[in-house]
This record gives sequence, C-alpha cells and structure tokens, in this order.
Amino acid sequence: MPGPLAATGLWLGTVVVGGDGLPMYRFAVAPLALLVVLQAHLVAGLYRTAARSPVRGWRLHAACSVAVLLLATVHATKPSMGAHYANYEYQKKVEVPRWTQVGTWLRNHAKPGESLAAVPIGAVSYYSGLTAIDMMGLTDGHIAHREMPNMGEGWAGHEKHDGQYILSRKPTYLLLGNIDVSDRPRDPSEFPFIPYRYRAIWEREKDFYDTDLLPRLYKSRSAEIVPGVFLNFYELREQYKTQD
Repeated sequence: MPGPLAATGLWLGTVVVGGDGLPMYRFAVAPLALLVVLQAHLVAGLYRTAARSPVRGWRLHAACSVAVLLLATVHATKPSMGAHYANYEYQKKVEVPRWTQVGTWLRNHAKPGESLAAVPIGAVSYYSGLTAIDMMGLTDGHIAHREMPNMGEGWAGHEKHDGQYILSRKPTYLLLGNIDVSDRPRDPSEFPFIPYRYRAIWEREKDFYDTDLLPRLYKSRSAEIVPGVFLNFYELREQYKTQD
C-alpha cells in the first residue's frame, strides 16, 4: 500500500496547490516512477500466484501475459497531446535555447562578482555562472517568505514578488519581461523599455515601476548575443557597481 498511497498523494497534492501553470508536467511526472514499479509488482504477483496454483494456473498465466501486453502497449503508444503541449514544444525548441544563449553571452561578457535577477533563472544561471536572484523567491528567503494578498488565485509558485526589494539588492543585470529576447533591439525611449505581452508577467513585475529607482539605478541595453538575436535588459549604472 505505501506505493499506491505515495503516487496518489503526490498527484492529489499537485491538484490541491493548483497544479503547474507551466507546460513541462513536472509535478505530474514525479509519481510515474512509482507507478512503473507498481506495474512490475503486479505482473510479478500474477506470475507467483499462477506458479502456486496448478489447477487454474494457465488462466493466471494468460492474465499475466495480457497484463504485460497491455502495459507494453500503453508505454509504447504515443500519448494524446492537448493544446498545452504546444507551449512545451515552444519552450523546448525556442525559449530554452534562447535562455542558454543569454547565459553563455553573460558568461563571456560579465565581470567577476557580477550578478543577475531574472525569471526563470535555470538556464541563464547555469550557463552564465553568475550569482542569480530568482525574482519569485526560489533563491531568495525574503521573497519566499512574503505573504501576498491574493495567494492561491494565480499560477502556483508564481505569485510572490517584490520589485523594489530586488532593486535594493542592485543586481548587475536585471532581466525583466521573462528574459526578453528579440530579433532587433528594443527602442530605449519606450516606457517600459521591455514590453509586456502577458498580463501575468506584468502583474509580477509592475512593482518595479512604483518609484523612480529603476531608471535612476539602471540603464536600458540591447546586446546582440548571437547574429540577429538581441537580449534586452537593464544594466546597473557604473557609479553603483562599486557600492555595497
């Protein structure tokens, strides 16, 4: 029973917290290893029972064979994909390669001791090697422990933020707009410099604009990270880089 209870508990827990708003199916994947083990135990149990039952053993052997064939068919069949899967394909083929290019560019151009703040930080942090602040609290205790007024109404794990606090920490590179990468530089005269196409991202980052701290501390920049691909970001002004 511990196996079935664990698998069921993991999935129910995912449902209770609101699921995963992103398309990688990360929380749903966790119990799959347990289910595969349980399936193996099912087949092994049928086989042991058949071996101990000489009268009706052939039926149990047949049931065992059918179970193996059914499980093999399930695992070999391409799953039915909904529209949400297209988001996963886009992230896998477009966004993650772009974030990898961003991290590589930062590794080659950033100075020792510099830092970044972004959402998400995975590929950018890994490939850049810089100290990374996750603006939703994944790597920051202050944001992680914040109590937000509308907790439970948005994407699970994507509701906490504190733009003014991030600015007070003065990361060297501020990658707003979900790490904005485009095929041409953004217009630095536009406000905000990085456009917000999705309301959820704007809601997460609008508190960066509550004061004049952002334009006072940071300058707008676009950098060609590979031919024809530009990273648009805010860089800490030189006079603040040497301050604690």
